[in-house]
Amino acid sequence: MTEQSPAARALPALLLVGVIWGSSFLFIEVLTEETGATEVVTGRLFFGMLAIGGYMLATRQRVPLAPKLLAQVSVLAVLSNIIPFALISWAQEHIESGTAAVLNATMPVFTSVFAAALLQEERFTLPRVFGLVLAVCGVAVLTGDGVTDITDSSVLGQLAVVLAAMCYGLGAVYSRNLLATNEPIGLSILQVTIACILSVPLMLAVTGGAPTYSLSAEA
Repeated sequence: MTEQSPAARALPALLLVGVIWGSSFLFIEVLTEETGATEVVTGRLFFGMLAIGGYMLATRQRVPLAPKLLAQVSVLAVLSNIIPFALISWAQEHIESGTAAVLNATMPVFTSVFAAALLQEERFTLPRVFGLVLAVCGVAVLTGDGVTDITDSSVLGQLAVVLAAMCYGLGAVYSRNLLATNEPIGLSILQVTIACILSVPLMLAVTGGAPTYSLSAEA
């Protein structure tokens, strides 16, 4: 039996990531009905840290701990975890999970823009520009004609998700060089662990003390 090429494995992996990532918005909405946005952020990062750490222990992989890499991953943790996680969790207190998931799908738009601006090998081509314009029009349709009313909490929630997508896009471009020289699993455990540590003081500042986490069985 021949082994699949990386290209053949890429599409199923991408679809699986889409299912996992997309379903997270449903779970976030259930959680935000019972606890605050910052508690959700720290909880996500904590259990993510346990999951990836357990996998690394089982596969006996080492964690890269070079000082320069730690500094770079700290920036990535803030940009790709803490800020967007907090924005999305807060947003889902004001908008539906389906809306949040669809708006978050604008991430490739921002990734394209940041990549074209920051990476020489990712310059705009005519098809890319057409796709970008089409995607921006789609965002305008999804946000509706009330997007100019910034006092509306639902509009602010939509804008928060779009801003989170911008952070994801910039983080994807920023992480490109890191992924070229480091193992992705090692980077992941560093990123999630650092983000979890940094999110704790933020959570305590917002909640004014230790969180309760008194969740129902559904949550």
